[in-house]
Amino acid sequence: MLARLTIENYALIDHLEIDFFKGFSAITGETGAGKSILVDALELVLGKRADNQILLDPERKCVVEAVFSIENYKLERFFSENELDYDLQAILRRELSPNGKSRAFINDTPVTLNQLKMLGDQLVDIHAQHATSSLHDPGFQLSVIDNYAGLALELSRFETNYYDLKKARATLDDLIRKEEEAKKALDYKTFLLEELESAGLQPEEQESLEEHLTVITHAEEIKSALFQVQGFLSEDEQSCLALLSQAESALQRISAFHPGLETQLQRLKSDVIDLRDIQAELMQLNDSIDFSQEQLLVTQQRLDLIYRLQHKHHVNTVSALLEIAEQLRQELNEYSSLEQQIDASKNEIRLLEMALKEAAGILSGKRRAAFHPLEQEIVSSLKHMGIPEARLEIRHELLPDFKPNGLDKIDFYFNANAGHTMKPLSDVASGGELSRVMLGIKSIISDKKLLPTILFDEIDSGLSGDVAGRVGDVLFSAAARMQVIVVTHLPQIAGKAQHHYSVYKLNKNNITYSNIKFLDRKERVAELAKLIGGREVTSASMAAAEELLTAGSFLKGSLFNN
Repeated sequence: MLARLTIENYALIDHLEIDFFKGFSAITGETGAGKSILVDALELVLGKRADNQILLDPERKCVVEAVFSIENYKLERFFSENELDYDLQAILRRELSPNGKSRAFINDTPVTLNQLKMLGDQLVDIHAQHATSSLHDPGFQLSVIDNYAGLALELSRFETNYYDLKKARATLDDLIRKEEEAKKALDYKTFLLEELESAGLQPEEQESLEEHLTVITHAEEIKSALFQVQGFLSEDEQSCLALLSQAESALQRISAFHPGLETQLQRLKSDVIDLRDIQAELMQLNDSIDFSQEQLLVTQQRLDLIYRLQHKHHVNTVSALLEIAEQLRQELNEYSSLEQQIDASKNEIRLLEMALKEAAGILSGKRRAAFHPLEQEIVSSLKHMGIPEARLEIRHELLPDFKPNGLDKIDFYFNANAGHTMKPLSDVASGGELSRVMLGIKSIISDKKLLPTILFDEIDSGLSGDVAGRVGDVLFSAAARMQVIVVTHLPQIAGKAQHHYSVYKLNKNNITYSNIKFLDRKERVAELAKLIGGREVTSASMAAAEELLTAGSFLKGSLFNN
């Protein structure tokens, strides 16, 4: 429940700090005093989007902080999932800077606006003056049934199945699209792969062929040069090896006569050996060069094939061609498996549709079982609130296609007058009747749904007299199960409250501010007298207020001072 609300620099509020209590609280005040500002500030700290135009002083930041007692409301999971520290009190804070930036906090930990709103939705249900329009919405009407019947688990399971089916259908559509695209390119990709595979490419083949082509293209030139080198080394009369052999013999004869000649002799012998090795290797190379026109043609044709494939696929190496072949092979394999994937996807969809249909049937059955008892409870509440001939009927039909909340379409049919035809609620109910229908629904649902606080912002529109008092009874009854805060202008409702607050305006230094105060019994009598008789408080209005408050005390009993 809401324990404290602090507001700084918001609209007409400079600084405000007020405590709230369990049970039924009423907030009253003259028109324009700032009651709606108070509600707006609370909505802000619960996650409503901000507008920096609401800053009273544009040079200061606005801060709204709400303290909630959250024991026994099963909110531990929210705090755990959002990595927040759980305590028996939750402090929600919203800060708006003059530059338009907004910050949100839960227990002094920065959070996103969405996280703040998620928690706020579980703490307070704010029912504004014109919120009765949601009664016309079939989706809202269906949610009333689900809340009343306690179908949160069944609805969650259905939603999971629904979105699983939606995802599976999207996957199937994607597979079919891929199959259609692959089918268009299948023949061409098959041709490309067969062409590459028939080429029998080898990773290092291109370099080897290019070297071989260079050799055989210059074979005559190479052989001629090798023949010339052969002559220089050994075959000419004055060949290099012949002359070196003579030099070796001469040094051999005199090496014994001088110690330095032996080293030079050994070096010369080594050079002769190296030259003879070079000569032998050159002869082998010469013998290996076997030029033929046919061999040249075969090599050129093979390289032409490689170059043509590289140009076709916009690459420069055989390795890249082999990678393309592997990629084509994988794409063709994927296509061949698409049919299997599509069949598997269709089978999965059939199973999900069966599960979804079963879940929808369970939902529909439990919803229909709740129609009659809910109708009776709402009608009973409406009769108590001054609509003695009220009739309400929940009509149901099945939709042709699944929706996220099932196959059910719900319509509330209503009539407040005996002997008249039942029609959709929005067609026959007046504003005051709609307010009471909504109040009846909210009070009934609050008994089924664990919610700490509900705030009604002038739900008493169109009510007066005894009916207003009866509405106050319903609000008081709901306050036994939850904290109820009502912004009202009716003394019959305010007099039933356990706690009473007054919103008022004050002027400081020619600046108008709004503020709120908690009223003691004497102040309550005066406030109720103003609600009864207007600005002019008379002895009659004071007596009526005292009587109203005394009558309310019998209802509240000892709870008044809680």
